[in-house]
Amino acid sequence: MRSPFVDDILSDLHRSIDRVAQALLPEHPQLAAAMRAHATRLPPPPATARVRPPRAIPPLAYRALDVGLLDGDELDRLLVRDARARALLRARGRGYNDGSPSDSLSSLGSTTGGGPSRRGASACR
Repeated sequence: MRSPFVDDILSDLHRSIDRVAQALLPEHPQLAAAMRAHATRLPPPPATARVRPPRAIPPLAYRALDVGLLDGDELDRLLVRDARARALLRARGRGYNDGSPSDSLSSLGSTTGGGPSRRGASACR
């Protein structure tokens, strides 16, 4: 039996991937199918999982990596496809609300990081 935390990650990630794939479907069916293929490789979300507002895929994907639901290669593929999806949706003037500070996804960067902080960078030297 999985923990409620893992169940929430699964549910959120499935919902977010499906939402992006649905937005891509009319004009980019191959990318939509590739996004949905990621969801098929994840365990199905439990029927009892909490339904929450859509969330951005990158932070969810990193959480899925942390708990062992994705491996590094799967994470990379999902993040690259999500970035491509964001760019395509932004180019046609149709972002998707992912709960981030910028609902239009005006940048590909994540508000949760993406690179070492100044403090972290100096600690790596």
